Amino acid sequence: SGSDHVGGVVGRNFGSVQNSYNTGAVSGGEYVGGVVGWNISSTVENCYNIGDVSGKISVGGVVGHNVGPVKNCYNIGEVSGNSYVGGVVGSNAFGATVTNCYFLQTADVNVGRPGIGEGSGDATATEKDDTAFHSGEVAHLLGEAWGQSALGTDNSWPTLVALDNSAKTVYKVTVDYNYDGAQNKTTYTNDPAKPAAPAREGYTFGGWDKTGEGTTTITYTAKCTAEEPPYTGKYSYEIS
Repeated sequence: SGSDHVGGVVGRNFGSVQNSYNTGAVSGGEYVGGVVGWNISSTVENCYNIGDVSGKISVGGVVGHNVGPVKNCYNIGEVSGNSYVGGVVGSNAFGATVTNCYFLQTADVNVGRPGIGEGSGDATATEKDDTAFHSGEVAHLLGEAWGQSALGTDNSWPTLVALDNSAKTVYKVTVDYNYDGAQNKTTYTNDPAKPAAPAREGYTFGGWDKTGEGTTTITYTAKCTAEEPPYTGKYSYEIS
């Protein structure tokens, strides 16, 4: 627990760590990460951590100290330390990149924690609450290597398709009812089937226009035609 360069998968990374994850608690001294302790000019991609991570300096939910590219990763474990502590990366060296990475932050987990503990440049990591993780939003954002099933339940988290046969593709589906004041809706789902026909007084529904075919971001736009008002047998005129 007092050692330096400690990771849930790799302590010091000189190569490529992909499609990997850690579930156990990780602890150490300096350069401590949920997946990689010290990432030395190497790639960490499509990885995640769900265990708690603790150390003294440069402590990160995915990487403790980063000198390379980190992308499409997430952490939901509690991260703690004395300095340079981040939900995804503890400390990020000049020129190193962190892209499309997320971490859990709620009233009880990683309270006020930044995504990157120390560093600047092209390095960002976004905090998300448990609803965003459980709904499938984070899995969708992470990309095609990721999936998730049992959406909306407390035990549902993004997983890697390559490692989990039950992981289903998550689609972002937007329903546009195509009129002013409509309550359009966006959901994350494993089944992008057409929505039910809308009921709108005074209009005839003519089906859906679908965009995003072949992708995981789909929009259905309603095709509606205004109906002719019924003839009442009376007309009103203003006489002047």
